[in-house]
Amino acid sequence: MRRLFAAVALLAAAIALAGCTSVACGESAGSRATLYDSIEALAADSSLVAVAVVTITERSAADCDTTVTARIDRRFEPAALGGTPTAERNDVVVRHTGPSDTLVEGRSYLLFLTPTMLQGSAADDYFVTGVTAGIYRVEGDHFVHVPSEGDDLPATLTPADLQG
Repeated sequence: MRRLFAAVALLAAAIALAGCTSVACGESAGSRATLYDSIEALAADSSLVAVAVVTITERSAADCDTTVTARIDRRFEPAALGGTPTAERNDVVVRHTGPSDTLVEGRSYLLFLTPTMLQGSAADDYFVTGVTAGIYRVEGDHFVHVPSEGDDLPATLTPADLQG
């Protein structure tokens, strides 16, 4: 009887702990290290700023990440750009940990990107700088910021705002 009670108690504790630590996909799993209050600060933490069209979107159920392949249409090199500009590639892979509907296939975005610094096949991939802070939708001749938590960035940008 003692063994049965101990097994039931252990199972209940495991279920309770699992419930406390799980986070549904699309929900925040913690705080960000940096909140941005200017395009200059966002660019300084980025190594690539580009207009890109999302061509492929893949969602990983295991870790809630969205992996996006995007075709670069235009690159910007703002004066505050951090790091060395990346090699001239036409396509980039972006690993995105924000809501899965943020980057939609077929849409164009202005993206502020930083290398993942991961190992293996992900070594050449990028993260969006500031999770969603570095995402602007292309709308006509300007860019509209995708809402992000805590950032104080301009709601709209033009290509002139990004010239170095």
